[in-house]
Amino acid sequence: MQENDTTQRMNYVLSLCEYISNGGGTTNKVLLTTVDPSRKGNIGRYINHSCHPNCQIKTVHIECPLPKVAIFSKNFIKAGEELCLHNNEGIIQKNQPIAQGQKGIPCLCGYF
Repeated sequence: MQENDTTQRMNYVLSLCEYISNGGGTTNKVLLTTVDPSRKGNIGRYINHSCHPNCQIKTVHIECPLPKVAIFSKNFIKAGEELCLHNNEGIIQKNQPIAQGQKGIPCLCGYF
C-alpha cells in the first residue's frame, strides 16, 4: 500500500446541512458546510463510528457567519471511554434489511 493510499483511507469528508427558517415554519434556505480533512485535519479525525454514539456534531456560529463544526457529548462520558459519532451515510446496520440495488457498507461496530 502506498503512503498516499493510506492517507486517503484514513480521512472522511464531513458534510452538514443547516436548514434556516424564515420564522413562519417553512425553510427558505439550506446551507451546506463541508469539511475535507485530506490535507489538514483536527482532533475530530480520531473519533470513531458507533450505531449507538455518545457524541453528536452541530454547527455553531461565533461572531462569524461561517459555521464551525463542534462535537458535543450526548450523555456523560467517563474518563478513558471512546468517543463515537454515528456516521450514517452509507452504513447498513446488521439487522436492517438490504433493499435490492442498495449500496452501503455493513456496520461492524458491534452494537447490533
